[in-house]
Amino acid sequence: MAKLTEAEARRVYNESIVINGMVGTTYAFDVFEKTNQTAAVFTLAAHNEDWNRAMELFKNYMAALIANHDKMILVESVDDIIRAKKENKFGMIFGFQTATPIGMDWTNLWIMYKLGLRIMQLTYMNRTACGDGCQEVNDMGLTRFGQQMIRVMNQVGVTLDLSHCGWKTAEDALKYTDRPVICSHSNPYAVCKNSGRRNLPDEIIKGIAETGGVLGINGHPMICSTKPRNVRPDMSDYLDAMEYMIQIAGIDHVGIGPDLFHGFTRWEEERWHVGGYLLDGGWRTTIGLEGEEGIPNIAVGLAERGYGEEEIKKIMGGNFLRVFGETWKPDVFK
Repeated sequence: MAKLTEAEARRVYNESIVINGMVGTTYAFDVFEKTNQTAAVFTLAAHNEDWNRAMELFKNYMAALIANHDKMILVESVDDIIRAKKENKFGMIFGFQTATPIGMDWTNLWIMYKLGLRIMQLTYMNRTACGDGCQEVNDMGLTRFGQQMIRVMNQVGVTLDLSHCGWKTAEDALKYTDRPVICSHSNPYAVCKNSGRRNLPDEIIKGIAETGGVLGINGHPMICSTKPRNVRPDMSDYLDAMEYMIQIAGIDHVGIGPDLFHGFTRWEEERWHVGGYLLDGGWRTTIGLEGEEGIPNIAVGLAERGYGEEEIKKIMGGNFLRVFGETWKPDVFK
């Protein structure tokens, strides 16, 4: 079968349900409409932030949804994502990049779910009550509270996200879930070593796929780089990381989680990235993924590498849609 042309790849992209697994915390909403994204995961807590900080972001994004009700909707179910596509609207999915807003009372997760939370990581870079993050000196694995948290997430209908977890914590977590798991924005360590244990070894990638889960490929420069640290990565690095992930996990278990920080100001970058986590290597963005405008080029790049229409649709959002349909099924509220 002949490769899709660029025009055909863009058509496929525009026909797809496009689900962006990670956009961070941003208020640059217009770009998602311009790039024809169907839905995206917004971060309402990270960096070990607490309940109060999360509540402020819940209020901010609720206000944004009200102010833009004619073109944006809150995603609480898979049906909402499908409706967003049909009505040419943009769906906002609420997520946490840490479990710290829950505190030491997992019943707080019930409240967060009712407010719209649908995805949560156990850790950010550092230690939480659930386990150890990928930058901890010693990764001691999942805690007893973390085990309990996973059980409640499965019951309530919040998707478990293992991005940022230490490898031992992630391995342990896979033993305790009875629903599919995602890594919303993580890459394969075998080909993307510059960010150290922020990326995942093959064993964990396979374990996530075995749950029926999905791994979203991250476009952050040092996380997706397959080149020496002093060479700025480009779209080829991103696609190389994606193809390796497909090789290990399978085409049904890979999605997009670009993590582009679109709309970040210089002071925000200084506060959250340059000052704290040593991932940037001097590069702010990946060439070709400088912002959300680059997302459609992922579909074009896949077409150039020989991927067909159905494969591209799975990667651009179909795989995440399936997992959300399997994990956003609360038992506790029936």
